[in-house]
Amino acid sequence: MSEENVERVLAAHESFNRGDLEATVAFFHPDAVWIPYLAGLEGREFRGHAALVDMWRDLRQNYPGFEIDPQEVIDGGDRMVVVVEARTSEPRSGVEVRQKWAQLMSMRDDLIERVEPFPTREAALEAAGLSE
Repeated sequence: MSEENVERVLAAHESFNRGDLEATVAFFHPDAVWIPYLAGLEGREFRGHAALVDMWRDLRQNYPGFEIDPQEVIDGGDRMVVVVEARTSEPRSGVEVRQKWAQLMSMRDDLIERVEPFPTREAALEAAGLSE
C-alpha cells in the first residue's frame, strides 16, 4: 500500500506540472487540506477540491510555468515527506526563481488528505514521526 501512496503522490505532482488540475485534484480526498508554503506563514489553508483547484489556478495564472519538482520521497506509509523544489519565472523580470522546502503529505482512503509545508526535510521528518 505504501508504495502505491508514493506513486500517487508522484503522479499528482506530474499532473500538476502538466497543468491538468482536474486530474491533479482526483488524487486528493474531497475534504483535503493544503497549506501552501508561503500561506502557511500566515496560517492560511485551502480545504476541499474546489478551493484546491482555485488556489492552483491562481498560482499558475500569476506565475506561468510554475512547477513543483519532487526531489525525494520518504515513505512513512500513510504519512510521507516529499522534498520539493518549485521553479517559476518572476512575471515582470522573467528571472528564474527556485525555492526548496518539504511537504508532509498525509493519506486517507488512498487519497492525499493533507499537505503541510516545512522549511526543511528534517523539520518535516520530525513532524511526521520519521526522524532519522
